[in-house]
Amino acid sequence: MDHFTAYPDNLLIVLSWIAGDETSTPTQSIKNREVFQHPHLDTDHEQAAIRIIAHAVYVVRQSCTTWIVIHSSDTDVFVIAMYFYHLLAANRLAELWLRGGVGDKTRFNPFHVIAVKVGKPMCEVLPVTHALTGCDCTSKFGMKAAGIKVEPVLYWKDFGRAHTDVQDCVQNAEKFLVQVLNRGKHGIETTDCLRFNWYHHRKSMTITDLPRTSYAIEGHIQRAFYATYMQVNCL
Repeated sequence: MDHFTAYPDNLLIVLSWIAGDETSTPTQSIKNREVFQHPHLDTDHEQAAIRIIAHAVYVVRQSCTTWIVIHSSDTDVFVIAMYFYHLLAANRLAELWLRGGVGDKTRFNPFHVIAVKVGKPMCEVLPVTHALTGCDCTSKFGMKAAGIKVEPVLYWKDFGRAHTDVQDCVQNAEKFLVQVLNRGKHGIETTDCLRFNWYHHRKSMTITDLPRTSYAIEGHIQRAFYATYMQVNCL
């Protein structure tokens, strides 16, 4: 805000942030040395990954922008951008890119190609798969590649939605997490049973190598539900 006169004319810069005790500062933009207010972009979301989407949707709807580049190496940004790509495309966005890395390792990932290739159903379950296997606010649980191989489309439909009771999702989510750890092998549906099976049938298995109990898993699922809710309802 103090140095906006140093930027070239006709460049719109939008500033939005939250600081300290979660006090959200009004969203403002600067263009040609003029300051504008954008109350419809004000939000109390802490994560920049979530704020990015609201700004992207605003740009597409207000200025008929046909391509966007998001500069981030954050997996959360990747997931939420994939989830909302089809909404952006429905508003006439032709190309959505994610720029990641630094220096000679900089890469531009074409979401408009990736999202179409994996399909809308897969894009819609990425937030829950990411949250359950470990995101910015949940613990790591298995590998994300394993979560994708389990075919999350078959498990998730309403996880993290406002009309869904989290308790209705716990059992199904635990089955999914067991499959993630057990590499798709069926026949075991709870982590308590998985702990028992690993302890008695795997070599050199110690207590620290065992998965969490079903009781502990429920808390993880509840937090993943909240993280998913925050992402899919960010608009």
